[in-house]
Amino acid sequence: MRKIVALVTFASLASWHNGDMTERELLERMDHHMERMDEHMVRGNEHMARGNEHMARGNEYMARGNELMEAIREEHRLSREQYAELSRASREREADLRHFIRDINVRAERFTNAVVAELRDLTEESRAQRQGLLQVLDRLGPGPSSA
Repeated sequence: MRKIVALVTFASLASWHNGDMTERELLERMDHHMERMDEHMVRGNEHMARGNEHMARGNEYMARGNELMEAIREEHRLSREQYAELSRASREREADLRHFIRDINVRAERFTNAVVAELRDLTEESRAQRQGLLQVLDRLGPGPSSA
């Protein structure tokens, strides 16, 4: 790289020459600057290498984060499926329970209606027996008085 710069420098030496410097001084000065540029390039390369290491670590973290996000998405998907299944099963159990309760209510209503009908019959029979007894007592008339 220095040779190319040196060739370019010789071609345009007149434009760089300020009269107080010899060609040798100019070239030495340019060599010094080139050495400093090389040092800066080495340091820049070191910084770039460290940056690449940081970037690689960041990529590893990102990959791990992506794996975790995928695991979370899968867990979320499974949770939604389980929730849907549990909801469906719950609706089925609720329908079964409603049917069972409806059957119990129908049976209880039938039983209650039967009991009420029987009580009406018993009430009517009791009333009839009471009236019959009162009629018998009325025919017997007043009994001996206890004085």
